[in-house]
Amino acid sequence: MPVCEADGHAIGYHEAGPADAPLVLFAHCSLGHGGLWKGVMTELADKWRCIATDLPGHGQTDRGDEAISLQDQAGADIATLAGALADGRAHLVGLSIGGAVMARAAVRRPGLAKSLALLEPILMHLLSDDHAARAEENHAVMAECYAACGRGEWREGARAFMEGWGQPGQFDKFPEAAKEAVGRAMKWIYRDFPMAHSWIPGQIGREDLAGVTVPTILMQGERTQESAKAVVTEVASIMPHAEFWEVPGAGHLSPVDDPKAVAARLRQFLEVAEASG
Repeated sequence: MPVCEADGHAIGYHEAGPADAPLVLFAHCSLGHGGLWKGVMTELADKWRCIATDLPGHGQTDRGDEAISLQDQAGADIATLAGALADGRAHLVGLSIGGAVMARAAVRRPGLAKSLALLEPILMHLLSDDHAARAEENHAVMAECYAACGRGEWREGARAFMEGWGQPGQFDKFPEAAKEAVGRAMKWIYRDFPMAHSWIPGQIGREDLAGVTVPTILMQGERTQESAKAVVTEVASIMPHAEFWEVPGAGHLSPVDDPKAVAARLRQFLEVAEASG
């Protein structure tokens, strides 16, 4: 698996497609790794250079600068890969926290994004009073994870996280090494929860997102949590130019549940976005 070095920081990534094709960068969900996008990338690799990074503290990527948020470190990694593998610009695709990472990168790094595809971005801080019930639902789903992580029980926190986000029993199916790796990643995700859930300093807001003018598509799984759908609804109201598509029959991990369908819709979107320059 390739690794890119930036200021002593190792960034692991998965790749598919010709080196001279337009670059598409993918970011995965919490506790995942870039390989989650394999099915989608395989479908797109005939015409696109697909690069799926491991987020900081996940897979082969180390945590990097702990003085900044995981999401901001991830944004720096995305920019590094875009510069190392292309002309500094790329189509950005992100799922869950990866969607939040790509949204922040598009806001904070003007000129980086050629287009933006956000699959259920975890921008939970946007759930205003109009979505208070959905915010409370998310808190309830995460309560057991919060409690375990608060005790420093990272593996138990990871198990609860995966149970809450539609992967019942998955943690216990992992081999021991994978359980240990996911537990380590959970520590970093937990420490970054304020960036996903709160209006803290450095947070991106509605005006920031409204200022993103590149072609954008929002996606959600038909069977995902209502709180995730509420975020997509809120982002759609902020970015009225964005396209929307619901993945039939899919849950939160739609690129895993139905990679062919997700890839087919992405292909349509990317072809139009690339042609628009």
